[in-house]
Amino acid sequence: MVKRNNPCPCGSGKKYKKCCEHKTAVKVEDMFFEELDRTLQLFFDDYPTRAEMSAYNEVTNEWLQALPSLHPQLVQAIALEHFFFMQKPAMWQSYMKKVSKQTLRPVSQQVYASWVCPRLFYGEIIDVSSPLYIKVRHTRTGEEIFLRRETERVIPEGMMTYTYILPDGTLEENHYLATSIFIFFAPTHKKAFAQFTADDTEQLKLWQLLVANGYNGEEFTTFETNVLKHAEDFLTKHERNFDELRIVLEDYLVEERPGARKEAAIAAGAVRYANENGLIEPLQMTIKEMAEQFGVSASSLTKYYQDITTYRS
Repeated sequence: MVKRNNPCPCGSGKKYKKCCEHKTAVKVEDMFFEELDRTLQLFFDDYPTRAEMSAYNEVTNEWLQALPSLHPQLVQAIALEHFFFMQKPAMWQSYMKKVSKQTLRPVSQQVYASWVCPRLFYGEIIDVSSPLYIKVRHTRTGEEIFLRRETERVIPEGMMTYTYILPDGTLEENHYLATSIFIFFAPTHKKAFAQFTADDTEQLKLWQLLVANGYNGEEFTTFETNVLKHAEDFLTKHERNFDELRIVLEDYLVEERPGARKEAAIAAGAVRYANENGLIEPLQMTIKEMAEQFGVSASSLTKYYQDITTYRS
């Protein structure tokens, strides 16, 4: 161990406390959170066991039949966590007892002692100012918590979210991480969450309310989904990759919530932005030609091109 007042081993000539001590602490912290994530993942790798598969399949089949319009993989994922943490919490408790016995670090033991069982949390995102957490208010109870971000993607205030949570390892009050599923919904679905008054053990009813409210498994409204489809179809037709533009366009749509008479106008502006900012292999066409292919006016295309440019600047 390097003492804080010793020369830093990196060779900078500075004292360790003035140089790499913080970087080392960050690495240790990263390793700790990786350990927690790995512990979670191993549970989902090992369970359900063969003995529980029949009961799990019954739950999954019930949910698949009740939610036929949603993608089967999504339904299976939400049914799995319902099965684990609502119907068979003893599986989790048995797993954590085994993990705790194998854990030597006191701080890890302290965290795992707080992992009694993941609990369901759903509500409205009310603050996104932190780079590490989003603040969420529970729809029914009003409880407010900080949920650790999993990506750097834009998540605007007003969206709804649904997940199972555990204390995040910082041991700070009201700070949590998502166990596995971490689903976001457009603000238009707030009504469905408000209508759900049943006990959380009957959450299948919540998903039926969401489907009845128009939820189809996407984080975007139908309008926003159509914008993305217009842009992707155009680039696919012209043999261009949509991946980089998708990230920009998704963030722009959820954060700015643009309104347009034609979804294609926003898509056209986005493609022009991608073309002029190196996100795609250059398209050799004029703005007028691009607008005509989208079936919109050049002025509409330019409006949203400028709007996206301003958003990204």
